Formats: sequence, C-alpha cells, structure tokens
Amino acid sequence: MYYDRYFKYPKELFWEDIKAEIEQSESKDLYKILFFAEIRDFYTDKEWERVQDLFRRAINSFTQLGWLKKLSKGKEDIHFELKESIHRFAELYKYEIEDFPQFVSKIKLY
Repeated sequence: MYYDRYFKYPKELFWEDIKAEIEQSESKDLYKILFFAEIRDFYTDKEWERVQDLFRRAINSFTQLGWLKKLSKGKEDIHFELKESIHRFAELYKYEIEDFPQFVSKIKLY
C-alpha cells in the first residue's frame, strides 16, 4: 500500500531540482560541505559542473541497479525518475540517511 500511494504518480527529478535542494533546503549547509567542502553563497560554474558530474555518475550507477530510470535526452542533461525499487537503497543506507550530519562528517568526495 505504501508503494501504491507513494508511487501513484511518477517521481521525476531534474538538475534544477537538485541544485535548488543544495542551495535552499533545510540541509543546504550539509550539502555544501559534502559537495564543495565549504559553505559559501556562490560557487563557480566549474564547481557546479563537478557536482553535476557526480550526479551523472550516480544516476548511471543507480539506473544499472534498477533504482532509477534515466530520462535524459543528451549527455549533459540530468533528468530521471525514481523507481519503486529505490526503497532498497533507503534500506541499505538508512543509518546514513537518519544521521546525515554524521555521514557528511565522515565522507570525502574529492
């Protein structure tokens, strides 16, 4: 029943959604530390391109695992749909998701 309600409509995401989450969400400071190693009001285009590349690689991997459906038309575009099987990812990483600040303090992306 959870899946029926939660996935009744497609959950499509675009790069703009991800960027807005990084810049404006309640967890924006954690995201900025995770992706840029420091909190600032402005990041260069090159810094954003690096983050986009990280997401492209994650999307490709998650698509292979069956957790996402890649909807991007071109190589540069970021557009995907969450599949019901993304719940498996949430189960595998539930402790990291529940204690996101602790997770961010331990991980290095570069």
